[in-house]
Amino acid sequence: MRFLRHSLQLQECGYGADNMCVGTKVPVLRDIAEYYGYLNSEYLERMLRHEVHEMRFVALLIMIDRFAHSKKSIYDLYVRNIGMLDNWDLVDLSAHKILGEYSYLNSNCEEIINLSNDDGLWKNRVAVVSTWAFIKRGKFEFPLQIIKKFITHPHHLILKASGWMLREIGKRDQNAMMGFILENNSMISSITKSYAMEIFKKKK
Repeated sequence: MRFLRHSLQLQECGYGADNMCVGTKVPVLRDIAEYYGYLNSEYLERMLRHEVHEMRFVALLIMIDRFAHSKKSIYDLYVRNIGMLDNWDLVDLSAHKILGEYSYLNSNCEEIINLSNDDGLWKNRVAVVSTWAFIKRGKFEFPLQIIKKFITHPHHLILKASGWMLREIGKRDQNAMMGFILENNSMISSITKSYAMEIFKKKK
């Protein structure tokens, strides 16, 4: 794991209590992931459980790239370590590309539903963002079920993710998005609605 060792002092980052950063920029992390794409699953698991945020980010990049050829093994590795996804960028990078894709391709939403029923903030966000894989195919029923489950969630990170997924639905079918908002207007938060309505903002 020496490729992320340098003179920068570890510092706290994000929401996870043990989430430590070294400050490496994303383009550099992508280059590292491409160079070390050959790492085996055992090593990737060690990286996913590492205290350094960037180490987990690189592991996820490698897993996303490998998913096309090793769907089941990457999915299993991902689900086994979901508890280590303790920041929004780790979740948003990977949830729809691994958990969402696998769930859609196998017509099995059980894991997403389980995560949506969990008390954990990040597991809830994984559940929401993973539905993007369905939305991309024009399948809105299941994503809207998950979004509705979190319509009164107390945390802004879930409300924002829900609004984001509604916006993705709106990009493909504005009637579907607006129908959901109007139907749930008395409950939907201003945060979720604001994020969804961004599709109507004029481009400068």
